[in-house]
Amino acid sequence: MKALDLEKLGAAVGYTLDAELMGDIQIETFSADRAVVEVQGVSIHPCCAKGKLVNALFLVASLVAELPREGMSPETTEGKQGFIHPYHVEGSSAAARVDLILRDFELEGLSEKRRIVQTACDALKAREPAATVTCTFHEQYRNMRYWLDGNMEPVEVAEAAMLRLGLVPNRSSIRGGTDGSQLTARGLPTPNLFTGWHNAHGPLEWSSLEEMTTTLHVLLGILDIYSNTAR
Repeated sequence: MKALDLEKLGAAVGYTLDAELMGDIQIETFSADRAVVEVQGVSIHPCCAKGKLVNALFLVASLVAELPREGMSPETTEGKQGFIHPYHVEGSSAAARVDLILRDFELEGLSEKRRIVQTACDALKAREPAATVTCTFHEQYRNMRYWLDGNMEPVEVAEAAMLRLGLVPNRSSIRGGTDGSQLTARGLPTPNLFTGWHNAHGPLEWSSLEEMTTTLHVLLGILDIYSNTAR
């Protein structure tokens, strides 16, 4: 989405189809960053390692163990609560890394999660000065509500299209992001509409053909409203 040529696209508004429940119009997403912590230990054969070996795997494991979990991990949060989620670890006793995602609906909360990770890295450096600990942060996307608040037209049009079909529109937030997060931030307001999926990214994920068909009729209604409205 960062590379999409919006001038060539020539659109005034956009919609993504990635929400779950009938009537959902998601106007808010997480703000998201990724963190990468890399640890360079001191490698030596275990036969003569006493007082010399600095095991990078132990250091990465201790860093992950020290991160707050209750109220700060995906498995202990819900609703508008953000989290810190270590999702991948790799390496050896010589060098190891952990990848984390940081999520919060507000930028202040996201900054606090960066601070928590950085503080853990600083503490690890202090405990084991013979190791090299590097922590880098990468911006991923931002809460599209910051921009949609200034232009709710695509949301209102989607609501009108749903009402035509007898649906009850529901403005909601998503504990994740959509392509619309990037597009909205770039100036193309793009709320997220329901499409009939359930139990996402799990072994019991499924989709409702009836709900997908209803989404199609919502889109046709949106097209009809825009094509019959002077702009």
